[in-house]
Amino acid sequence: MLDLTKLPKPAIGPTSAVAAYDAHAVDVVEEAVRNVDVSGWRILIVLPKMKERSDGGIHIDPALLEKEKLAACMGYVAKVGSDAYMDKRKFPNGPWCKEGDWVLFKSYSGTRIQSRVTGIELRIINDDTVEGVISDITKYTRV
Repeated sequence: MLDLTKLPKPAIGPTSAVAAYDAHAVDVVEEAVRNVDVSGWRILIVLPKMKERSDGGIHIDPALLEKEKLAACMGYVAKVGSDAYMDKRKFPNGPWCKEGDWVLFKSYSGTRIQSRVTGIELRIINDDTVEGVISDITKYTRV
């Protein structure tokens, strides 16, 4: 079960996975990932929902929001495949992330899918695509 209750709400950029979707956010995110099992060395990432208004209250163009989602480089680790980080030669110091972490990955990487039920965008990336773990996503935005 996902523990999304501890996720921070970013002040700038995307909102957290919990704050993004309404009062039932945990159920909504769980529904989005429930039927997706990642295989091998893959990692399932939940992309946070982008803010639809600027800090000044101006609506952000949907085309720009789509471009920002495409270029997303931060996400929440929802599931880790059974073979992820098992190669001791490639990962001598152990896993680079775990379920429940916010991670950095290269923009445009992975396989993009969207839940038809919840509208939440997910990304499946390889274990070696993770570039870092973010302890507080409120302090960072993509540039």
